[in-house]
Amino acid sequence: MAEYNKAHRNFNEQIELMKSRGLGCDDDRAAVRALKRIGYYRLSAYSYPFRRFDSGYPGRRADEFIEGATFEQVVALCDFDSKLRAQILVALEIVEVALRVQVAYVLGKREKFGHLQRVHLDENECAEVRGARDNDAHTDWIERYERRTSESQNEDFIRHFREKYDGRLPIWVAVEILEFGQLVRLYGMLDKQDKRRISDHFGVKGHNVLHKWLIRLNNVRNHCAHHDRIWNRIAVYGIPAVHEHQVPVTLTHLSELGDDARKRIYTAAALNAHIVTLAKPESNWPRSFKTVVSKLPLHDGVVNESVMGFPPGWKGLDLWNYEPNA
Repeated sequence: MAEYNKAHRNFNEQIELMKSRGLGCDDDRAAVRALKRIGYYRLSAYSYPFRRFDSGYPGRRADEFIEGATFEQVVALCDFDSKLRAQILVALEIVEVALRVQVAYVLGKREKFGHLQRVHLDENECAEVRGARDNDAHTDWIERYERRTSESQNEDFIRHFREKYDGRLPIWVAVEILEFGQLVRLYGMLDKQDKRRISDHFGVKGHNVLHKWLIRLNNVRNHCAHHDRIWNRIAVYGIPAVHEHQVPVTLTHLSELGDDARKRIYTAAALNAHIVTLAKPESNWPRSFKTVVSKLPLHDGVVNESVMGFPPGWKGLDLWNYEPNA
């Protein structure tokens, strides 16, 4: 295997390299400022769609760019992606808090320390082997939960429970220190009846359906939180095929999407829109999201909404034209 031996290039040399490959640039000084802000390697991910296909290797991109491609188009796409991530995170905050409330309320009604006692959960889900050390799901979850409790020990409400009680946090307190991924895993371990109550609350028929959607949303959240590219990202695992009887009418159009589209950002955005309008009826998020997407810097055959999984005519759907309740 060959050793990587490409030389370091300064910012001006990076610009010249891209220009030598056919990428237009109207302002070299502005381009250098952009590279100092974004970085060459990160920006290359946004320039990739503008590279022509290699005629000698079907499906492979050549180093050269297509005719008419410019550095400014690449930067515009990168900046669009940043705004898209920010808008997705606005919705995910509402979704995460709504899920916290439902898990705390439903499990707390069963047993205030139900998250610590697997007898109040689904034993089969708890016993599923997870992790490199062959821990089962609940044991692994408890270890992570204890680390989060330790990391949060200086929070006033944690100190209060340590000083006044035996230190155990009831579920309605515990959810406040859980990361979204931990919260989703706890939902997956709930008693089937409890999961069903929560999925019904969110208008999704089938607790496993909601669980898989939440796993996908956690994946999207991680990408957004780590500033990863999302505009044309294809997830390793998308959501399963959608059946019309399982979702509210505003989401039935998802049943028409194929496997590839279900791995792209649109489906996650659609579920966000549904939960946001349910959890926060006064929110204008769906329309705001539509506005952000409308600013995608289109480039015929290279940059378009379809590579994000957006179906034709999506802007006219009721989901994206929700009227907030005062």
